[in-house]
Amino acid sequence: IAILGEERDREHYGDMVTGDNVDDLTGKTTLYDVAYLLRHYARFLLCVDSRILQLGSYYDVPIVALFGPTDPSRYGPWSKQHTVVRVENLACAPCRDATCYMNNECMEITPSAVLKAVMTMLQDKKDE
Repeated sequence: IAILGEERDREHYGDMVTGDNVDDLTGKTTLYDVAYLLRHYARFLLCVDSRILQLGSYYDVPIVALFGPTDPSRYGPWSKQHTVVRVENLACAPCRDATCYMNNECMEITPSAVLKAVMTMLQDKKDE
């Protein structure tokens, strides 16, 4: 498991970067490095709406993508195998606002929803 992102993202990763069999590459890679890793090594990608999502889509990596306020139909993922996890049925989402004027409800994706999407994706890959 490789954790990718910018150094400023580290605070959001919490204990994930200290788990067994985890390579913490946060702040240690360029976009070119990430593209190389995705193209040659990635079997699966869990990510948010980002350049990494779009690169993973370009290389057709199976993706579970977490979306808050942005629109997945506009920003991806486009991989053959992908799942979007988001809080559904919100009147305010998707939006394009940099600041939320509501209650940030779109960002309240539960760990169980993420785990369910990941487990389903991995099971689907296993069944291939």
